[in-house]
Amino acid sequence: MPNNQAYDPRVTLAADRAAQAVGLRVAKVASGGGASSYTITGSGFGTKQPYTPSFDDFDNEPLGAIANKTVGSLVAAFTSGITLEDTARDGGRCLVNDYAITGFPKLHKVLSTTGKIGYIGCWIKRTIYGTITGNTPVWKFSRVGSGTVYSGVPKVLDTSVGSGSPLTRAAELFDSDGVGIGNAGVYSVIDYGIVYPPDTWIFYELEYDYGTPGNADCFFEFRANGSIVTAFYGIDGFIFLKAGSTAVPEWLLTPINGMGEYHPIKVWLDDVYIDESRARAVLTDAALYVNSTKWAVQPIESFSDTSVTVTGKRQDFTAGTSAYLHLFDDAGVLVSEGNAVTVQGDAV
Repeated sequence: MPNNQAYDPRVTLAADRAAQAVGLRVAKVASGGGASSYTITGSGFGTKQPYTPSFDDFDNEPLGAIANKTVGSLVAAFTSGITLEDTARDGGRCLVNDYAITGFPKLHKVLSTTGKIGYIGCWIKRTIYGTITGNTPVWKFSRVGSGTVYSGVPKVLDTSVGSGSPLTRAAELFDSDGVGIGNAGVYSVIDYGIVYPPDTWIFYELEYDYGTPGNADCFFEFRANGSIVTAFYGIDGFIFLKAGSTAVPEWLLTPINGMGEYHPIKVWLDDVYIDESRARAVLTDAALYVNSTKWAVQPIESFSDTSVTVTGKRQDFTAGTSAYLHLFDDAGVLVSEGNAVTVQGDAV
């Protein structure tokens, strides 16, 4: 992959994905039998960082405005404007922020003090329900960094990392429709209106590895519905943390972060999976992962080179239908693909 390059949001790197398919192992999937967990067996699955992932579908959270700043495993900077509704794509509950009330909810996950790699996969939707006045709204996406959350210290996807940075700070919410592309600091803002169209649920992912301090070996990749939106590789990832520090990331912001201004815009968030590892198990609608159009990350319970146990999460897959399980290792490489399963309730 080329270094330090922003990718066209409509391009999937098919060659890279095909190269990953070399040497895939066919695994056996234990019968779900209605159980909440199931196991994939095989060989060559590799290893996983020893952290327990979190998964928030909000289905057991009370409806209405959140009572405090903690929602499941996530923490918000403010409670006003954040509510829980039964409007998720699977008919269940989801979390909603109204940016006309709270422009910077900063909904985030507190990380450990030792990890430097991670992954977030979730579903998001946004809508504009009124007239936009003043500055063009800029959606500040997930960020990961150290220090106080969003306090101005350097963090990934920020303009404060210095002149000539290959990074994009935020995303213009409109299509190229004459509204114009905004500008954040010294860097132009990419128009993501095509990738994140209004009133449409999108599968959003951020996968990162800060690499080794002083080495040009970091990996950051943002994806929408499986396609790369923004990515950069081959620089020292630790330059984005506290100046002169080799401290590890301390928090990861979800897409319910900041809108730049207070506008009549709402963003929905559901099925939020966060792990301090790039290893993951994903249920999709295609035998080849690159052909997937529907995704459901399955929370990992245990991970070894020969066996992986996950918690069954049906999400919006229909019970009784066929689906395929795909497994990625701690380097983010696809190591087992196209394991056919039948969806049974909330298990497979």
